[in-house]
This record gives sequence, C-alpha cells and structure tokens, in this order.
Amino acid sequence: MNPEKAISNLRNKEGLNDKAIGYGNEKALNQPLAHHAIVFKPEELKVWVSANPYQLGEFIAYDLNTVFNDRNKNPSAVTFSNENLNIAKYPFLETDAYKNYKPILL
Repeated sequence: MNPEKAISNLRNKEGLNDKAIGYGNEKALNQPLAHHAIVFKPEELKVWVSANPYQLGEFIAYDLNTVFNDRNKNPSAVTFSNENLNIAKYPFLETDAYKNYKPILL
C-alpha cells in the first residue's frame, strides 16, 4: 500500500464490487461527508492531510523530520508542507455529478 493507493481507497464512493449506490450512501467509504483524512508513511515520517472539500481536495504532504528538526529555525508562520509530494485533488470535483450533489447535513 502506498499513499496514492490509500488515498484512492479513501475517495471511493462506490459500494461493494464498485456498484454505484448513490452519493451520500452510508455504505460507501467516502459518502462524501468526512471533513478530513490523514495518511501516514511512518517509516519515512511523512504524512498527507486532505484539503477541502471532504477527502476530494488535494492531499498536502508534510515531512515530519522537517517539522520537528531545528524547530527554533522554523517560525510557525512558515509552512512545512512539501508541494512536490502533494497528491492532486480528485478529478470528480470537476464533474457535473459532483456539482449536482448537495450533501444533507443533519
């Protein structure tokens, strides 16, 4: 499992056997209702955090070695994300199906 495959799984909005079960269906891994998702690659101390909306936006990459090393030289106003490792937003965001989807939040 690599970060791209893990994120692909988190973005899966289909049912069993890739059956279309409708957006927002609670039986889908991505309904889409979740606010954020995080993927870790612990052996390399890397993490990807999803951007809005849901798990469909870009996954921003962080190298935790950079975040925690030399903290005194890295003021909090500086981002620690690594744009070269970001994973692009999900193309589904640009479809008419997504534009027509409006989740009902209780």
